[in-house]
Amino acid sequence: MAKITYKIYDSIDQINRGDWDALFGDIPESYPFYRALGNSELAEFVFFYLVIYRDDQILLIAPLFSADFNLDIAVEGLLLKFIKLIRKAFPRFLVFKTLFCGSPFSEHGVIGIQEGFRNDAEFIQQLLSGIKDLAFKSACPLVIFKDFLQEDTLLLDALKGRGFTRVESFPSVLVDLGFSSFEDYLKNLGSSTRKNLNKKLRLAYSRVILK
Repeated sequence: MAKITYKIYDSIDQINRGDWDALFGDIPESYPFYRALGNSELAEFVFFYLVIYRDDQILLIAPLFSADFNLDIAVEGLLLKFIKLIRKAFPRFLVFKTLFCGSPFSEHGVIGIQEGFRNDAEFIQQLLSGIKDLAFKSACPLVIFKDFLQEDTLLLDALKGRGFTRVESFPSVLVDLGFSSFEDYLKNLGSSTRKNLNKKLRLAYSRVILK
């Protein structure tokens, strides 16, 4: 009988790119995308990858990250002022270290799953077991599946019976830039903005480690 297990990695380099591409296909949240995140040394985020195996075959990959989450994110007015006042004495008031399934920068969350296993109850159980284990070890009292698409409802609705609540996310903002290329975009910037952006780009390129 096939054995279903999971492992948690702290670097995408521990996962074969061929296995990744086989599950995720051609999407913007690609292997190089997550590799760039992992190499960016972003102090606010710690990245992980939960991988579910059937014997030695990879059947699921879930990108994860931990970060602080402010529960007052949608609060305004006097209540927000009151919260800020309390934080002068208690800086982490309503701020919780949280484990997210998804990415802090992509438009929506993704989980790579082998065809034919998307609605497998055992996979959901293994996914939750791995996430809860990592949340406990990382001292994260909250777990959030971040910005998943409507078509992932069948997969994530199974979480409702396991202590999770579904809520609407904030709406995304779309901006039509109207430029045919990055160079065209630069040409339409003001001189000071273009100079500042080019300076930042040169600094970013100088920090790249070529392999």
